[in-house]
Amino acid sequence: MNEYKASIPEEFWVDIDNIYRILLERAGNIMTVNYHLYEQGAKLNRKEYSQYVMSCTENSSLKDVVPAIMFMYYDKKNTGTIFKIVLKNLRPIGNKLEGYTPSTVTNRFATQEE
Repeated sequence: MNEYKASIPEEFWVDIDNIYRILLERAGNIMTVNYHLYEQGAKLNRKEYSQYVMSCTENSSLKDVVPAIMFMYYDKKNTGTIFKIVLKNLRPIGNKLEGYTPSTVTNRFATQEE
């Protein structure tokens, strides 16, 4: 991260740190939620586990449920593969990152570019 920050103007570092923190927290949250749910259903057979995963997915109060991750935990896949799926799920929707508010420096830069 420090190498990347060194390649951009210092006035944007606060924004980069905020974005990094938000993404890191969200990645940890996705992995934790899915691992916790996996642990609750780990003793089920594959068919029962599939139904369990679908019920977790349909439960609107459960945020960050990713069926592919739950199945990777169930199938004992390596965490590198799981993390790649986590990263795909971190992509901001409509170029808006939930929880991030651009600094005045970033807003000023965006206004000058338009």
